[in-house]
Amino acid sequence: MKYPNAYRGVTLIYRAEIITLISTVLLFIFTLSIMTYGRDIITLIENPGDELSLQTAAEFLIIILESLIGGILSIIAMVVYIIGINSARKDAPMFSKALIWVIAGIVAYIVSPILDSLNLTVTGMLKLFAGVFALMAALAILRSILSLDPCRESDKDCERIALTKKVIIAAYSVEVAVHMADIVIEVLIGMAFIGSLISYILMIVPMIVSTVGTVFYICTLKQTTKTLGRAVTE
Repeated sequence: MKYPNAYRGVTLIYRAEIITLISTVLLFIFTLSIMTYGRDIITLIENPGDELSLQTAAEFLIIILESLIGGILSIIAMVVYIIGINSARKDAPMFSKALIWVIAGIVAYIVSPILDSLNLTVTGMLKLFAGVFALMAALAILRSILSLDPCRESDKDCERIALTKKVIIAAYSVEVAVHMADIVIEVLIGMAFIGSLISYILMIVPMIVSTVGTVFYICTLKQTTKTLGRAVTE
C-alpha cells in the first residue's frame, strides 16, 4: 500500500473543487438574477405597497437563497480543501506549501469585505491578492501531486497537469485584466447605470473563465486520484 494519505487528501481536494464549482454556478445565477430583477427589488423597497410587491418579494427571496446557499457551499469547500491538503502532506511534505497559500487566501477573503465596508481603496488589490493566493495554492497542489511516484511515472498525468497549469494561469490572467478594467470603469463612469451594467458584465466574465479553469483542474484531480488509487491497492 503506497501513499494512502495522499490518495485520501487528493480525493478530498477533488470533492472540494466540485463543491466550489457548484457554488460558483449558484453565484453566477445570483449575479444574473440581480441584473434581471435589480430594478424591481429597488421599486419594492421604495414602494412596499406596489401591486407587484408579492411577486417581487418572492424573486428577492430566491435571490437571497441563491446567495446564501452559494456562500455556505464555499465555506464547506474551504474546510474540506484544508482537511484534504493536511491529509496529503503526511505522504508528500510539498503539500504544506499549498496549505500556506490556502490560509493566506482565506485571510484575504475575510479581510476584504471588512475593508470594503470602510471604503478603503486597498480592497480591490486585496481581492487580487486573494486570487493570486488561490492560484499559487492550485499550482502548489499540482506540483505536489507530481512529487508522488505513481503520478510522476505516468506520462498521461504529467501531460494533463502541464496543460492544467497553463489553463488556470491563463484563466487568472483574464480575471486580473477584467478586474482592472472594472476599476477603471468605476473611476471614469462612477455609479451611473451604464457603469453598473458594465460592472455586472465584468463580474460574469471572470466567473465563466474561472469555471473553465476549475473544470480542467477537477478533471486533472479526478485522473490523479485514479492513479493514486491504483497505487494504494497494489
